[in-house]
Amino acid sequence: MDGPPDANDLQPFVLSDIQASNPDVRAVRKAWLKVVRKGKEFGKRNILAKEPYIQWVKERVEEIHLPFILKASAFPKTPDPKPILPEDMEKLATKVKELELENTELRIQMNRVILENQNLKEERSTSVIRTRKEELKKAEYRICELGRMLDKSLMDKKEIKLNFEAQIRELRDTLKKCEEKLSREILQKEEAERNCHHLRYQLEEATRRFAVLESQEEQQLTALKNYDRCKNSKSNFVTTRNIFNSPACITVQVKSPQAKQTCPIVCFEESDLQPED
Repeated sequence: MDGPPDANDLQPFVLSDIQASNPDVRAVRKAWLKVVRKGKEFGKRNILAKEPYIQWVKERVEEIHLPFILKASAFPKTPDPKPILPEDMEKLATKVKELELENTELRIQMNRVILENQNLKEERSTSVIRTRKEELKKAEYRICELGRMLDKSLMDKKEIKLNFEAQIRELRDTLKKCEEKLSREILQKEEAERNCHHLRYQLEEATRRFAVLESQEEQQLTALKNYDRCKNSKSNFVTTRNIFNSPACITVQVKSPQAKQTCPIVCFEESDLQPED
C-alpha cells in the first residue's frame, strides 16, 4: 500500500438488502475483515501502509462520509446531572451527614471485626504453632527412640556376628581336629591291617613249618619202628651219611632176606643209631 488504488478497482454500489443472507453483504464483510487497522486499539501496529495511501484514505472518508464500525463500550454512559434545588440540598446535606455517621459506625464495626478476625487468626496461628511444636516434639522423641532401637539392633547384630564367627572358628578347629584324628585312625588302621597280614603270614608260615615238623616226626617214628623191627630180624642195612647235606642226618636202607621188598630209605639222627649198652 504505497499509494492510492486505481480507479478501476473502486466500484460504487448500493445495498438495498442488508440481511446476512445477501451475497453482497457477505462480500463486504469479508472485504472489511482484510482491512488492517492502525494502533493498539484498532489492530496490528506493523502495517505496511505508507503516507500517500493513508492520506488518500482520509480524503476518501471525508468525501463519502463512510463511518468506521465502533464497538460498544462495556460501561454505560453516565447521564447528565440534573439541577438540584436548595431544599433538596439541605436534605442531601442531612442525608450525607447520616451516611457519614453510618459510614463511621460501619468503619468502627469493620475495624472491630478486622481486629477480632486478626485475634482469631493469631490465636489460631498460636494454637497451630503449639500443635505443630507438640507434633515436632513427638516426632523428635520418636526419632530418638528409633535411633536408640537402631543402635541397639546394630550392637546386637555386631554381637551376633562376633558369636557366629567364633562358632565358625570353633567348628573349623573341631573339624580340623576330627580330620587329623581320622587321618591318624586311618593310618593306624592301615598299619594294623599290614600287621595283621604280616601276622597272618607268620601264622601260616608257622603252621606250615609245624606241619612239616609233624610230618618229619612221624617219619622218624616210622623209621625207628622199622629200624627196631629190622634189627630184631637181623636184617642187613646200609648207612649213608650226608645224603641230605646234614652232619646229623643219616640215611639207612634196610635189606631183609625174609622180606621180598627192600625197606624204604629213612632219615633220622645219628644218635638214634648208637648201640645200646
